[in-house]
This record gives sequence, C-alpha cells and structure tokens, in this order.
Amino acid sequence: MTHLPFSIPLFEALPLALHAHMQTCVVACMHCSVASFICGHPLHWVPEIPFCTVLVQLVRHHTSCTVNSPLHLLTASALPYLPSCRFLGTDLGDSWACAMAEALKWNTRLKRLEIHHGRISTNGAEALAAALKRNSSVTTLCLHCNAIGPDGAVAFADMFRHNTSITHLSLGDNAIGDDGALALATVLGQGNSTLQGLWIWKNGLTDKAAMALAGMLTRNHTLTQLGVQDNCIGPEGGEALGTALGSNDSLQLLWLHKNTTATAHAFGAALPAGRRIDTGDWSEDDTGKAAFMEARRMR
Repeated sequence: MTHLPFSIPLFEALPLALHAHMQTCVVACMHCSVASFICGHPLHWVPEIPFCTVLVQLVRHHTSCTVNSPLHLLTASALPYLPSCRFLGTDLGDSWACAMAEALKWNTRLKRLEIHHGRISTNGAEALAAALKRNSSVTTLCLHCNAIGPDGAVAFADMFRHNTSITHLSLGDNAIGDDGALALATVLGQGNSTLQGLWIWKNGLTDKAAMALAGMLTRNHTLTQLGVQDNCIGPEGGEALGTALGSNDSLQLLWLHKNTTATAHAFGAALPAGRRIDTGDWSEDDTGKAAFMEARRMR
C-alpha cells in the first residue's frame, strides 16, 4: 500500500509506484479544497483502487485540485507498467484516444484494453487501429458503447491484415452497421488465424451482415465466439448462420438472441441436428428461446 502525495505531479508519482510492482494504492490528497469521491470513497482516502481507475477518476472528478496534468500525460506515464487497463463511462473523446494510440505504438506490456462509453468516434478508432498494426502485446480490445461507426470498423478490419496478437475484439453498440460488419467478415474470411472472439452486438446489423458473417464462417476455422445479439437480423440471416455451422466445427458460441422470433426459429431449423452450439443467455428473449427450442425439436 502506497501514499502518493500531490506535492509532485501525479504523472511522475504513478510510474514510481508502478515500477515498484504495486498493483493498488492509497491516494493521499493533501491539498483538496472540495469534497470528491472515487468509486464511492472520499478522494483523500481511496483504499486499494486500481491505478487505471484512479488515473481517470482523479482528472474527471477533481480537476480543481492540484492534479492539473492532462489525462493523456497521466495515461502515457502509467501505461508501460499496466498489464490491463479499463476505462468505464469516462467520455474521453478522440483526442485522448489518439494519445493512447501513440503510447500503444511502443508498449510491450499491456494485454487488455477496455474503453466503454468513451465518446470515441471514427477518428479515435482509426488512430487506435493504426497503432495496433504495430503493437504485438495487446490481445483483448473492448470498445463497447462508443461511436466508431462503419469507417471505424473498416479501420479495425484493415488492422487484422497486419496484427497477429489480438484474439478478442468487442465493438458492441458502436453503430458500425452492415458496412462495418461486412469489412470484418471479409478480412476474417481471408485466412485470419488469430481472432477467437468477435462481439458486434447492437449495431443495427441486418440480413446482409448476417449472410456475410455466415460466408466467413465457412472459411474461418479459428473463431470460437461470435456475438450478434440485439440487432435487426431477420429469418434469412438466421437461416444462413445456422446452415454455415454445418461446415464449421470451430465456432462454439453464437449469441443471436434479441433479433426476431422468426430469426431464432430459422436459425434453429437450419442448424444441423448433430451440431452443438452455445447460444448464450436468452433471459431477455423468452419468445426467441421458445422459437429456437421448438425448431430444434422438429429437426
């Protein structure tokens, strides 16, 4: 447990503690003039909060204190020492994403990066994707609930032509649309042997995207998890996905709930009788589950 006084810049203090292999810390704020909290704890006494949480929350919620360093300086200073970093609901924006991208170019330690609700749009996504073309340490990238759009997804698809370390990518709720999904399906069907999990839920995907993903599954034998739940896929797309699994024995999990009841039924009807697949959590889609199970019983 370490105390980090604000008498020295936080972006200088953090690496010192991190270099000493500290995983958590107590932040002792000596010059606070207004009350503030991090993860429900008063800012002057934050017991055992992960550095990445402290890093963001200090700047977001207490910029009136002596923490005047830009967030990108804090991030860049701590990043070389962190095996994983998670930013939740931070509204960081593209400028921060670009700074993070610069740090990623030279990083050899970070394995997992999560940025949820970060207000990252196409520009930030393109910067991150470009940096990850040369990064070989990051294996998991989660960008839930941002706004990268179709062009952002295209940038990540192009990244896979160069990157051989990322095994799990989540772009859920990013408005990537059919065009973004098609770009990902195309590159994953062209010999990618790295990515194991792809999550593109709640992206407005239709049958067009589902059929492209189905075609990819007939050629890709590395992907084991695919999440396309909460989209706009119809029965034609559901049937295509079910049929594709007849020539794919590597995919172990396919989440398709919260599309339409007809989609679930068509998927179950097309899925070969002997093909086992984990269809995930149907708790918010009882009618879809019933339709899927009925179709399976009829096989």
